[in-house]
Amino acid sequence: MSETAHPQDKDQDKELLKILVERKIISEYQAQVASSDHEAMGISVADALMAHGWIKEESLKEVAPWLHAVDESKPAAGEDATYNENLKRYRQIMSDVLGENS
Repeated sequence: MSETAHPQDKDQDKELLKILVERKIISEYQAQVASSDHEAMGISVADALMAHGWIKEESLKEVAPWLHAVDESKPAAGEDATYNENLKRYRQIMSDVLGENS
């Protein structure tokens, strides 16, 4: 969850949101919502943005290639499973709220 997030990850999230807002890909409000979703749900900012449908993965790869670089400090298998479960729950909630299929 966010309590165990590396400071570098937090900086990267801020940088990603800054770039997206500056390039007018998302609004300041959308950046705030994605950041709040990250804190509340324990999912990445990028996943929050994609779950809302505000950005596609291809666009993220162009804007923030560091998100797709291999990270040797990935969470242990149990932590990764928890993250994936949170992401699945988040996407279902967003689908229910927005009335869309994801």
